[in-house]
Amino acid sequence: CPLLKDVMKDPCIAADGYTYDRKAIEKWMEDHRSSPVTDSPLENMTLLPNHTLHAAIVEWCRRNQ
Repeated sequence: CPLLKDVMKDPCIAADGYTYDRKAIEKWMEDHRSSPVTDSPLENMTLLPNHTLHAAIVEWCRRNQ
């Protein structure tokens, strides 16, 4: 996650096109209306689940335990 610098538990895509851990980006959005990566204004505050990345993270964790 660009905010946590750690493996994401619940990856979601923000309006800037970047993927963040849901809790981290929700906390960021409490005080900001801009992208934490680009500092550009976010067009909206919608977060979409990144199912593909979530599946890849689950598989990576399973293989690397």
